[in-house]
Amino acid sequence: MQQCSNTTRHTAEPRAISGVSTIRFTNLFAPCVLIAFSSALAACGSPSESSPPADSNDPNDTNTGDEGTLPEDDANGNGDGDATTNPETPGLNASDVIDFPSGVTVASPVSGTVGNGAGPLGPPNPGPYAGAPRLRLMVAAPNPDPNAPLPPPAGNAYAASANAIGDVLSGKVEIAETFNLSSFFTRGGNANCYGPSLSFQNHPNAIGPDPASGQFPGGDLGIWTASTESGEACAAAQLNARMRDVQNQVSMGLMGLAGLVAAYQSTGATWPADVVPGASIDLTPEMQAAGIADVSFNVASMTLGESGEGWSYTLDMAYSAAGGGTKNILLSLKHTVTDRDAGLFEGLLTYLIEDAYTDRNCRDRPNGDITINGSVHYIKSAETSLVLQARSGTACGLASAVPSANLLDAAITSSALSGNAVNPAGGWADNFNVFTAEFDPASLLGNYSYAWQAGSGDSHTRVLAVGLETEAAGEAYFGFGESVQTSLSGQIKGFICNWAGPGNQHATPDFAKYAQRQALTHDATTGRYLASAPSDSNITYAPTNSCMYDGSGSFVYDRNVNNDLGDDSVDTAAVMTSDTVLSFDLMTLADGEADIWEHITLRGYDLPSYP
Repeated sequence: MQQCSNTTRHTAEPRAISGVSTIRFTNLFAPCVLIAFSSALAACGSPSESSPPADSNDPNDTNTGDEGTLPEDDANGNGDGDATTNPETPGLNASDVIDFPSGVTVASPVSGTVGNGAGPLGPPNPGPYAGAPRLRLMVAAPNPDPNAPLPPPAGNAYAASANAIGDVLSGKVEIAETFNLSSFFTRGGNANCYGPSLSFQNHPNAIGPDPASGQFPGGDLGIWTASTESGEACAAAQLNARMRDVQNQVSMGLMGLAGLVAAYQSTGATWPADVVPGASIDLTPEMQAAGIADVSFNVASMTLGESGEGWSYTLDMAYSAAGGGTKNILLSLKHTVTDRDAGLFEGLLTYLIEDAYTDRNCRDRPNGDITINGSVHYIKSAETSLVLQARSGTACGLASAVPSANLLDAAITSSALSGNAVNPAGGWADNFNVFTAEFDPASLLGNYSYAWQAGSGDSHTRVLAVGLETEAAGEAYFGFGESVQTSLSGQIKGFICNWAGPGNQHATPDFAKYAQRQALTHDATTGRYLASAPSDSNITYAPTNSCMYDGSGSFVYDRNVNNDLGDDSVDTAAVMTSDTVLSFDLMTLADGEADIWEHITLRGYDLPSYP
């Protein structure tokens, strides 16, 4: 293989995709391959969010798309606990790298990994990709033999993902062993304790032509039960379920880009020392020769800016999906060292993933063509401080053919580098998600906000805010925020108890008074977060405009979610502050507080600070 020390191969003339660097996808018209994507089904302007049936109420759901392989964790979720130094390239220790975002990834902060080799995606489950590791949602791996040794203590999904990327970067693990492109097509969903679809009769807010009986759509009712069937706190389980798509896309994207460094080192060169400022290195042959299944590389390159501090990494790939069809994926990373001595840096990861799905808001397009747009802007400002914002949204059409399907045109605010993130004001059709975090990447202590909006015409986002105060405990809040077109702050503005029922109102007089709350306790054995006592949760309400029901009418709804209204009555439907079996207990602002957000901040939660 060609030696590249102190010399570079320049790429062929790049091909243009509108608004995305200077690279374009190969323009292929893939046959329809039905891979369900992202969050809930909602037409633009639709007042409700519906989750795919497989995600809504099944705690054993495995219909999530094939996942990439991640390494066994030690007690801290840190691979095997050894320094990730490649024996063949002893100068490269991934934990010390600053010319690539080593130690940076996106993962739910409350997603634990059991220490049994499962990694952040959980143990294998049956599915169409036989033998491949798949996401384990909400159900702990059983230990049927009481005499069998217990698994080692759990780690966390963030550390497992970061270390998997680091293992590829250092050359410790061959990229062909871990880079599984089907992970880019993972979809998010809802935990079985969140937003169930409930039948109801004689709703008290029904007026005019609204039917008084029917069904609340899935995804609209917030935290309904305190825990999943396996005991995980609902707020934690829901955040894990919602984030599994972006978590896999970012983790696998950074892993692929780390493969560029490994490919360069495989030529006998030493990265970054052998790369001269201004060099542009074509690594397409090396990536093609790496033996990665089901992918061909159109462009694989890395460039070092004239200053010697700014890097660009690019992968333009065609993925041959299981069942036929080709899907184009473009990954781009801009990374700038801001303080070499202190190990500080800033960067922007962007991705475009072309897919086809003949449902939801793009079903009128040929084959249901869609493009998943994603961006992550990260800033490491201190050893213990990482700030990032991840955005994703789905547009109709293929970005290689339809310019409007490329949403990467919102300039980031930065003095260190220039680039564009996903634009919430763009022509997205489904599932805009915003994850903002300010935290210590070693301990994960910090504050997180995840907001999602199913349709571009929805009046509000749904927001989960999590504050991890210690390694053993934290607190989570759920409510509704402004639409992403109005704000990406992730701030909870209030609570809507009747999102899509008869006579629903999204701007009730009591909107800003309420939110849901859960105290989270970390279980070091399983890595999960629990809501272990009734007092840990403030979640109970009635699905009416006032959030209460006094039982004076004949309103009933499937409170226990058993698909049988026959065992429901006024007693199970009525929710008031007193004189009812179920007591209203949403978190409520205190005297003198202006709104529920002031109440949340006074409890110690700080909104993550993103530029």
